[in-house]
Amino acid sequence: MWRRWSVLAITTVSVIGIQTAQGAEASNDSAETAEVTVTGEATGSLTSVSPEESAKQKTQVPGAFTVKTTDDMKLGRASNFEDLLQRTPGVFLQSENGAEVSKISIRGSGITSEDEPLGVMFLLDGLNFNQGDGESVLEDFDVAALSQAEVFRGADALKYGALTLGGAINLVPLTGYDAAPFQVRLEEGSYGFFRGDMSGGAVEGQFDEFGAIGFRARGLS
Repeated sequence: MWRRWSVLAITTVSVIGIQTAQGAEASNDSAETAEVTVTGEATGSLTSVSPEESAKQKTQVPGAFTVKTTDDMKLGRASNFEDLLQRTPGVFLQSENGAEVSKISIRGSGITSEDEPLGVMFLLDGLNFNQGDGESVLEDFDVAALSQAEVFRGADALKYGALTLGGAINLVPLTGYDAAPFQVRLEEGSYGFFRGDMSGGAVEGQFDEFGAIGFRARGLS
């Protein structure tokens, strides 16, 4: 009886060993699949959002959010941020000399600023542009080179950090996708005001480019 069990056990072990070896040999055989090619095509700038993409945030921002495009400036003066942000709900702007904006307030924040805007975070494509003391030198911006401004009022600006309780304004420049190939604009007004802008943009394959140069003068005559 013991010999029969021994023979049966040896036979079982042999069968298992053969199946294991066959399974190992089968797993060593490489499986070939059909070649798959994935291609993609850029539909816009990788750094700056389009006005349509900015408008989509209306469904994602629960509170007060406004997108101001430069369409209104194309019909009139495009001298400073007051021309860009005028009639934006909750935003107050003031200029000292009619050419530069010295005070921008969102819901009262920064209303006591003097020579430079204070209390509002300014960003360029989502990157902080404020100085260490919180002020912003907006004269460094050329409003003619902007596509739109995203205005976040109050706590809606917290997406950019905890120090934006006064609100934030994200400035989006033009790109080769939404700028004219070549454009020249001249403005002239009272008190010796003159402004000239020249800009152009293009798309070359996967790259887009945009450049602008401007000049502004104001006298007392």
